[in-house]
Amino acid sequence: MNNNENGDEGATTFEGHVKNYTRLAELTRKETYEKYPNEANMLFEFVDNWPDFAKLMSQRFAEISISLSGIILVNSWRLTNWISIDILSGKYFEAIRNLRFIFEGSVYAVVVEEAIEGKVFGRWETLSRLDLKAEIFELWEECKRRRVCRKGQVDTERVNVIVTEYVTTRIDPTKKPKEGEYIQMYTEILCDKRLYLPTSRMIEHCAEFLRLDEADIKNLRHLWHTLSSYQHFSYPYLQAVFDDPESCLMEKLSGDLLQRSSDYYFDTLDFFYAVLAWRFHFLRKTIKETCEWWAKNFKRNLGVTEKTLVRLGPE
Repeated sequence: MNNNENGDEGATTFEGHVKNYTRLAELTRKETYEKYPNEANMLFEFVDNWPDFAKLMSQRFAEISISLSGIILVNSWRLTNWISIDILSGKYFEAIRNLRFIFEGSVYAVVVEEAIEGKVFGRWETLSRLDLKAEIFELWEECKRRRVCRKGQVDTERVNVIVTEYVTTRIDPTKKPKEGEYIQMYTEILCDKRLYLPTSRMIEHCAEFLRLDEADIKNLRHLWHTLSSYQHFSYPYLQAVFDDPESCLMEKLSGDLLQRSSDYYFDTLDFFYAVLAWRFHFLRKTIKETCEWWAKNFKRNLGVTEKTLVRLGPE
C-alpha cells in the first residue's frame, strides 16, 4: 500500500472518530438546553450581543487595527463563539482557559499599550502602528527572559543592550534612518516598571485608567486568580475529577461547572467591555445599550463596565 492510500485510510478512520466525538458533544449540548435553559440562552447572547463588526471595521478600521484592544476585540469574537460552544458541550476547562486569555489580553491592552503610546505620542505626536507594538512585545519577552528587572528595579543598561542588538540587526529597513531614535524610545518603553509586574499587580494600574475603586480591584484580582487556577494541573481540575471521574474521559454535563464557567464568562466580558469603553469612545453608546439589555433581559448587571462608563463621561 502506498503512502497516499495509507493517508486516505488514516483520514477516514480519524474522521469517523471525529463524528463520534462530535455526536457526544451534541448530546451534552442537548442535555444542557433541556436542564439549564436560562444558562444556555445566556451563552448564546454573549455571541449575539456582540458589536456589529462589519460596520465597526468599515468605519473605524484604521483606529482599531493598530490597537491592542482592537486586536483583542476582533479575536474575541472568534473566541466567544468557541467559549459558548465549549461550555454548552461540557468542555468547561477549555472555555475557562480561553477566558483567561481574554482577561490577560484586556489587562495588557490597557497597561502595555499605555506604556507604549505614552512614549510614542510624546515623541512623534502620533499613535504607534501594530508592527511597532509587535516589536515591543518581542523585546519585552526577551527582557523578561533575561530578567532585566530585579527587586522592582529595571537595569536600564541591560535593556539598552538588548534593544540595540535587536534594532541594529532585525528592525525593518524603513526604520533605519531613525535607528538611534528607535533605540532610545524602545529602551524608555521597556524600562517602565509596570511591564514587569505580575498580572495581578497590573490590575491596579489598569483600574486607574478605568476609574475603578478598591472593591473592583479586589474582585478583578480574585477573578484572575480563579481563571489562572484552571490553567494548570491543579486543585480545581482534580476536585472536578474526584466529584465525577467520568469528566476526565469525556464531555459531560456538570451543573456546577456550567454555572461557574458561565459566571466567569459574564465577569470577564464585563471587564473586557470596560476596557473597550476606555479605549474606544465611539463604542460607549453601544456598550451602554449592551449593559441595559443584560439588566432588562437577564437581570444581570455589568457593574465594572457601568462604573467605567459613568466615570469616563459621555461618548
